[in-house]
Amino acid sequence: VRSPVAAAHPHKACAAGALSGPIPLAECEGEVMDLICCIMAVAMCSGKVTLDRLGGPDGKTVLTKAAAAGRPDVVRWLLHVPGCAALVNMPDVNGASALHYAALSGHEHVCEVLLAGGASVEAVDGTGLRPLHLAAESGHFAACKVLVQGGAEVNARDEDSATPLLLAAQEKHIEVCALLVSKRGDPLASSIQGRTPMTVARETGVHGLVGALEAAMWPSARKRSASFVQGPEAIEIMRRAMTFR
Repeated sequence: VRSPVAAAHPHKACAAGALSGPIPLAECEGEVMDLICCIMAVAMCSGKVTLDRLGGPDGKTVLTKAAAAGRPDVVRWLLHVPGCAALVNMPDVNGASALHYAALSGHEHVCEVLLAGGASVEAVDGTGLRPLHLAAESGHFAACKVLVQGGAEVNARDEDSATPLLLAAQEKHIEVCALLVSKRGDPLASSIQGRTPMTVARETGVHGLVGALEAAMWPSARKRSASFVQGPEAIEIMRRAMTFR
């Protein structure tokens, strides 16, 4: 901003086009983000803002910040700004994309806008986590639904071989577990540590969690009773039962 007056009254700077030097766009939040969008519109028309000024030292871009803040309107606007569309899958220093941040915070409408704008639903961060892992672990049912509808692999594995269903079960998110198993999430998928969604569900003792997972494996109580066996063959029989649900 060119002057102390403009700095103290940024709306006046916007109206007057009083801009100079890099704008810390990736640090903007809330109402400031609305102001920055206005400033950007003026600045881009005058050629004073370029793509290399849209990111911060941590790799977070203004698109990432808007996604994390739950602003589908700002995200949609940014994706139509010349050059900004290239940021849709740009990772930060931890390998996380804008969709990762939207999923983590449960902003399902932002997820929809990002996916429509070309965001990769299978983007992987530095620890092997995909957006669905983050949404499931955080218990964001609506965001999980959007991601699954957008093509997310429900049995994707992170670096520990954990699936979204396992992470949701560990955090006792019954509705998310029910959603994932209805989309063929595997209750018996084992992590590197040997933990499965079913074993975790039994450990938690949460009413309804075990039932949600069992319902995925056994279409009916009658089939469950007729198919019940003990021993090493049990897991394989349960897997076969899952293919008929």
